[in-house]
Amino acid sequence: SQQYTTTMAPRTSQETASSPSPSTPPQVKTMPPTRNKSSGHVAVFNALSLLIWPSMLLVPLLLNAQGWNTHYSKVFPAEWYIVEDDYSPKPLGLSLGIFAVFVGQVFVLIYHFVRLQMFQFEMDNKSATHIPPVQKSGAPQYNYATGMLTHLAQPEGFGLLVLYLSGTWMYSLMPASYYSFEGGIDYFQLALCLACQDGVQYLMHRLEHVVSPELYRRSHKPHHR
Repeated sequence: SQQYTTTMAPRTSQETASSPSPSTPPQVKTMPPTRNKSSGHVAVFNALSLLIWPSMLLVPLLLNAQGWNTHYSKVFPAEWYIVEDDYSPKPLGLSLGIFAVFVGQVFVLIYHFVRLQMFQFEMDNKSATHIPPVQKSGAPQYNYATGMLTHLAQPEGFGLLVLYLSGTWMYSLMPASYYSFEGGIDYFQLALCLACQDGVQYLMHRLEHVVSPELYRRSHKPHHR
């Protein structure tokens, strides 16, 4: 019988260099990490949310801007804001105060609407962190229009604010400095007032939780339903 033998020709140096070594593991190409688009949008939104504070203070900031045409002395006649005695307060300051609150609420509602849209964007992209709801029956479906009307219709909101400010202002029950337009805004004192007010509200909130179960049930539990 005829035998056939197969011989392998020696590989050239070029083939040897291009062939992987048996002891070297094959290299796997790795794709660069993809950036979560929603995280970038959220970061931008969080940065822009810092503008909510100056937006809420837009009216007093513009009316007290020295050298601007929006300064109160260039917008209103002097007899509208100069108080000659303590028993004849001018309604301009009262009206501007209520109007400033209204303008601030407009920016708050805009911020809340954009915030809801960002949250929905995260949910659609499955990038939102799941937070357990505080309600036993689960988080209710939120409607922006209904929530806005409920917020504006709160009796302790605009209604109480207008009645309280109108009574205390027109009956000269506030300190004399409240009725004077001179001096501008003391931002340090304003920051202290805001910090004290927020601190008192925080303390009241915590007390409703820890003083007694009965107080919590009657005063605060409906907030968590």
